[in-house]
Amino acid sequence: SLSADSEFIGSGYNGDGFFSQSGGTNSVSGVLAIATFTPLSSSGKYDLSGGSLTSNSEEIGYNGTFNQTGGTHTVSNSIINNGAYNVSGGVLEVHGGIDNNGTIALTGGTTTVNGNVTNSVSGKIEVAQSPVIFTGDVVNNGQFKSTHTTVTFTGTYTENGAYISDPSINNFTNLIIGSSGHLIGGTGDEWHITSSFENHSQQNTLWDTLNAGLFFDGSGMKYLYMAGADYGQSPLGFINNFAFESLNLASGVELNILDGNATLGAALYVQLIDLGGGLNQLNDIHSDYNIYYNPTLAGNAFLRGSTYTLDGGGLLAPAIPEPQFYVMLLAGLGLLCFAMRRRFETSPKTIRVVRHFQI
Repeated sequence: SLSADSEFIGSGYNGDGFFSQSGGTNSVSGVLAIATFTPLSSSGKYDLSGGSLTSNSEEIGYNGTFNQTGGTHTVSNSIINNGAYNVSGGVLEVHGGIDNNGTIALTGGTTTVNGNVTNSVSGKIEVAQSPVIFTGDVVNNGQFKSTHTTVTFTGTYTENGAYISDPSINNFTNLIIGSSGHLIGGTGDEWHITSSFENHSQQNTLWDTLNAGLFFDGSGMKYLYMAGADYGQSPLGFINNFAFESLNLASGVELNILDGNATLGAALYVQLIDLGGGLNQLNDIHSDYNIYYNPTLAGNAFLRGSTYTLDGGGLLAPAIPEPQFYVMLLAGLGLLCFAMRRRFETSPKTIRVVRHFQI
């Protein structure tokens, strides 16, 4: 059993420190500091594999590393991380917030963060293999990545950098994408919204969710701010235009759609439309803007390839995805060439008479 007001690991001048805890209890009523000495000439590492560690706050310097593979770890207030913070087992509970300028890897065990989280431009946060819950507000200015896991944000999540899902279930109450933010996900990736999804992004060439699903869960009014441009029924709408694989509305969801950026006009292109309340749920979509779907998919058979007017004047309309578009385009060109050839073959022959004069 160890109890101290503060602990400094590798925080002396030209000093390296290493602390290993495999059992027992370590109680720090003040700060647990790892390699926080200013000249950056010292390094420090804390390995927690068992037992109980409690601290009021923690600071990890640029040459500092915290590794948790087991045990129970409780931080009463905040964590400031400029180094490497790794949790691959055990239980971590942070009752305050996290200010991250380094790397945080939550790849095992159980983690709950109850305070606000700020990830800097140079910061990286990765959640993998095990679920993590963030109950405060999260602002990401760097990179946030979820891999084969479920991440839940019960506060407001603001994305000003990159959110990469590979693949995972990502649950949000309010998801706000700033002008510099973007989402990246593929097959099996899902973004679930229980309140609002505000897309104000201008990063259409970096955004990639064409094979990912967008879900509005629960019931009642939800809000969707769209950033995509309206290319009509052209396949261009599915390319570099904030498109999703599917739009899924739970039964009882009412959706209010708004323009998400300063450019006039907006649209959403999705391959599949899934309405928990069936066709009648179209009456609960309020939009001045258009939603386009792929009429060739079996899952859209209930829409019969038709166009529907939404409350507000917007349309739910079929759009031809790129492969089918070019097949139809080539077929149309073929018919046009055939018609021109037939017309040439059946038209009256023109005979040109050339007279030769000999002097």
